[in-house]
Amino acid sequence: MEHIRHLIFAEQHHFAPYLARGFRWSSVGVPPPNRKGERRLSSIGADRATTVNDVFDAWANVHEVVRALATEDASTLMQTLEGNLTHVAIHTETIERLLQS
Repeated sequence: MEHIRHLIFAEQHHFAPYLARGFRWSSVGVPPPNRKGERRLSSIGADRATTVNDVFDAWANVHEVVRALATEDASTLMQTLEGNLTHVAIHTETIERLLQS
């Protein structure tokens, strides 16, 4: 589940320069360090009732915002889109290996 949570954070991080001012980062993803440099994890991984579908739902919400940006001007985002896709592919392979073990 942590790999999927990380993908939420990564997508927000990769596209941060293009997100509207005031965009609220999902608390499901691993948030960036605070002002003191400490990393805070959201509570979603600690709640045993949380399912992988809950995490995918949160990712879908973030991705909806990014998809709208890409629809508006894909040429501006192309390098970021390609980098994010590469990142997703790497984690997808890891997630697949974990599911098969």
